[in-house]
Amino acid sequence: MKPKEVYVEIQLLKKHGLSLRQIAAEVGCAVNTVRRHLALETVPKYERKHKRPTKLAPFEQYLRGRQQAAHPDVIPATVLHREIVDVATRAA
Repeated sequence: MKPKEVYVEIQLLKKHGLSLRQIAAEVGCAVNTVRRHLALETVPKYERKHKRPTKLAPFEQYLRGRQQAAHPDVIPATVLHREIVDVATRAA
């Protein structure tokens, strides 16, 4: 079930007078999850606390430049990967 649907269903079941345990059993989640959803004023939204850098972050400028240089043609990902490996091995 989607988070918004779960949130709405929990709110609705609480208005119908069901206990936290009954709501948890009906929705298929933990009682603490029901408590948390009932304490919230809006639909819960998942957000990462810290955005992790990707493995391609150091090569992002290079890859964008290669894509723009080849436009309107496309460079296969295998070719780009090979180029990045070559650049990384030369730098090491």
